[in-house]
Amino acid sequence: MKITITKFLLAICFLSSFVASAQKKLVKDASFGKNGTYTTPKDSTDYFFFQIFPLPNGGSIATGYVSTDTTDFLSVLKLDATGKPDPTFGKKGIALIETITLQYESVYKVIENADKSLLILLGEGGSIIEADGTTVLRLNAKGELDESFAEGIGALTPIIEEAPGAIGDMIALPNGGFLTLSIFTNQTNGSITSQLVQYKANGTIDSTYVKDGQAPILSNKANQVLIKMNPVGNNLLFSGVEINFSNFLFNPLLLKTDKKGKLDVKFGKNILPNKNSPDDIYTPFDVKVAADSSLLYVAIVEDTLGNLFYDVTKVKANGKVDDSFGDDGTLKLQPTFAFDFDSPVKSIELLNDGSVLTFFPTDEEYAEINANLYDSKGILDTKFGKNGDFFFSIAPVNAVFATTMQADGKILIAGAFGESMESPVGGFVQRVSLSTNVATADASLIDAKLSVFPNPIQQQATVTYELQDATNVVLELVDVQGKVVQQLSKSAKLQGKQTENVDFSSSLPAGNYLLRLKANGKQQTIKVMKM
Repeated sequence: MKITITKFLLAICFLSSFVASAQKKLVKDASFGKNGTYTTPKDSTDYFFFQIFPLPNGGSIATGYVSTDTTDFLSVLKLDATGKPDPTFGKKGIALIETITLQYESVYKVIENADKSLLILLGEGGSIIEADGTTVLRLNAKGELDESFAEGIGALTPIIEEAPGAIGDMIALPNGGFLTLSIFTNQTNGSITSQLVQYKANGTIDSTYVKDGQAPILSNKANQVLIKMNPVGNNLLFSGVEINFSNFLFNPLLLKTDKKGKLDVKFGKNILPNKNSPDDIYTPFDVKVAADSSLLYVAIVEDTLGNLFYDVTKVKANGKVDDSFGDDGTLKLQPTFAFDFDSPVKSIELLNDGSVLTFFPTDEEYAEINANLYDSKGILDTKFGKNGDFFFSIAPVNAVFATTMQADGKILIAGAFGESMESPVGGFVQRVSLSTNVATADASLIDAKLSVFPNPIQQQATVTYELQDATNVVLELVDVQGKVVQQLSKSAKLQGKQTENVDFSSSLPAGNYLLRLKANGKQQTIKVMKM
């Protein structure tokens, strides 16, 4: 399989050229990898990464492909929270899985189980929206393909009543199993069935979940397609699109259920307004959920002239459109050139304070990235970068393919580097963070490499962090209003890496919280979810 890099370019050390006078900017996280960047080992393998996925413990998984004269491989890189490769996973942290028996090539999601095994959702096409079908692989903690998974087949492809389907999304369960949003199309009448299906850790249907392992059908209409599933507190949020065939208008679709698929009838109106022309092509792209359970519904719209732009709708936790955001709840974002649907680094992130951070390439040669920051009302923050634009500098030996945000708000960037655009020789992962009021930011913040596992949390969890000096440490849980709802621990600690097992109060309602560490008059927070 030959992969040609014709995408946009970015130097691994791009952050050194940013405008020094900016009040807000992105800065490399020096505690990650080597000076903020991990690069693949210099050997005969041409690694590079197309996707990047955060893990609950602060680590990350990057995926790509490696080709030889006879075999194609799926490459899976596993990094810890400090950007170091996991030495127990694959070879130097990279596992290579032969793809000769796989039908699909694009990785849509990776989740880690409590036993450190990985579930990988693959499909064919640039996004799950375009996929004709999907499959799930399981890698054990060593990065080896579990050939006993899915009744010895090694790969799971959903089937219902002998009709093939696709898994739109999946989430890990505490028992090692996983819950999927599965999509099936009736070949006779064209109706689309969106349904929850729960699997055991071995890839077989969990018959204890509702009836025969399948929850009540979420949607069974020809004009409704659900493609994404997000855990929100003790509930599930589903997003997709509803098509009005009378005028071919596509409307954003949101459904909220409990863990058994029972619909929450008090959640909004389910169908959000679409203010675009019926002649425009409206494609759901992503949903981002903030700590307070508000969310962004993101769609790509193509108008009759072929112009592409983003529709970003902000929705409150109750499912109602936030009219104070953008133009009556919707912000329209159009890059400076007509990107294509498969172009990399189309990333829109919802920060915990309600602001929105975006990443777009700036020309058809993908030679540069522009980041923008919008406040919680959808207004461009002109203090970010230069008059609101934050440009990444250019280098002809690097290409960026993906960005994503971790639970603590830091941004992971993945791509490739080489002597030329056509011949990548390695891959890289870089971590950056949004720095506000740079001159004083370090006075109250500490980078203690704070992480928690598992996340989401039921009651017990393990918290890890590092201390530069011996000091008194307080761990506490804070709600979305900033109120301390539980002090988890308070003790004196020595210098070095620390591990604490903590119990979250069973009386706390399910939802999103901040875990805060306080030491030496400084603090660090990360987002956690209680189930």
